[in-house]
Amino acid sequence: MRPSRKRNSKRRNAVLLNHESSQDRKIFDLGTNIFIENLDPDVDEKIVYDTFSTIGVIAYNPKVKSLLLLIIYHL
Repeated sequence: MRPSRKRNSKRRNAVLLNHESSQDRKIFDLGTNIFIENLDPDVDEKIVYDTFSTIGVIAYNPKVKSLLLLIIYHL
């Protein structure tokens, strides 16, 4: 009985490791940095967020300055 318990334990651990590694891939999915220059002064963070949120999940709130950085993660 002991060898079968060891085999079952190893299988269970392998399944758990496989499950954890598939979750890590989602967390560490490479995003895309988008730099936007020469924005109209009337463009604010909400307009930029609404425009680019249709592409994917925005990881950080956009900051409208002379240069804009967005990190978008595709689903």
